[in-house]
Amino acid sequence: MKDELLFDQAVSFLGYAGAWFRLLTPEWKEKTEEIRLRTGKPVALRSRGKTVFLQKDGRCVPTPDDGTRYPNHRDMQSIFRSLCFDSVYAHEKEIENGFLSLPGGHRAGICGTAVYHDGHMSGVRDIVSVNLRIAHAYPGCAGLLFSFLREELSQGLLLAGPPGSGKTTLLRDLAGILAGKGQYHQVALLDERGELAAVHAGESGLFLGECCDILTGYPKAEGIETAIRVLAPEYIICDEIGREEEMRAIQKGSHAGIGMIGSVHASGREDFLKRPLCLQLLQTDAFHSVAFLAGGQARGKIQQICRKEEFFENRRLYSDSDHFLGNRVLGVSSTL
Repeated sequence: MKDELLFDQAVSFLGYAGAWFRLLTPEWKEKTEEIRLRTGKPVALRSRGKTVFLQKDGRCVPTPDDGTRYPNHRDMQSIFRSLCFDSVYAHEKEIENGFLSLPGGHRAGICGTAVYHDGHMSGVRDIVSVNLRIAHAYPGCAGLLFSFLREELSQGLLLAGPPGSGKTTLLRDLAGILAGKGQYHQVALLDERGELAAVHAGESGLFLGECCDILTGYPKAEGIETAIRVLAPEYIICDEIGREEEMRAIQKGSHAGIGMIGSVHASGREDFLKRPLCLQLLQTDAFHSVAFLAGGQARGKIQQICRKEEFFENRRLYSDSDHFLGNRVLGVSSTL
């Protein structure tokens, strides 16, 4: 699906507010990564670390003015109900976690007033902010990363980067390369939030590879256990590792001889070293290499790749300053 169509699909989940974007140019539709909606604040579009504001006539401007679109309280509550498909109760568990997964691989972050029941957070009311993340597909973006680590991927790879750095996009493409395009490895893709694979649903499932099995909605730890038990994968791919039980399941997969590929939040090598879970993952047998991604306008750019044994010796397998690939983004001619 083209990025312009993905944008139109994403804003259609906003209810009547989706019409606010009807006059937006194809160029802005194609490159917008996030739409920020806040009560009484200007509608903002984010692309490659830059923010512009939506005008009522469909233009985008760098500074809001009287012609800028401002959602009110009623708009935000309507948008929230539309994102829940008019069934807030059916999405309570997702809302507790602060986001809604949408068809097509899109995702809406939700902010409001927390509601507690028996000492536990049970929902959110009076929504004041929505961050709609637009799914994008970049076929081939992981090609050079795969070529560089081809012989080592079976020993495990972690992608580390800040939010919006392209981790999910690269994981998706790695799944397609490993499970198809002449490789035909058996790949299990864990799509807990409906983001990794849903962007291709109903259109080009073979893009994820002819030999890719997709486990949608499984918590990662349970999904890994299921994949090991019933799918006999050569690789397991999952996004955003962040819990102890996930780490234990990943280690179990590694001990079963499965190549584990996943991602973690970290803003660079120093930040990675400060995160206990990242260090624990590195100290398991599951991950042989860590690839650090840049954020902001350099979305999708590999800054550095370190092997496990080189990591704590302050050495690296690859750095963009080595000119191994110049300053190109791995696999594409420009940033994601």
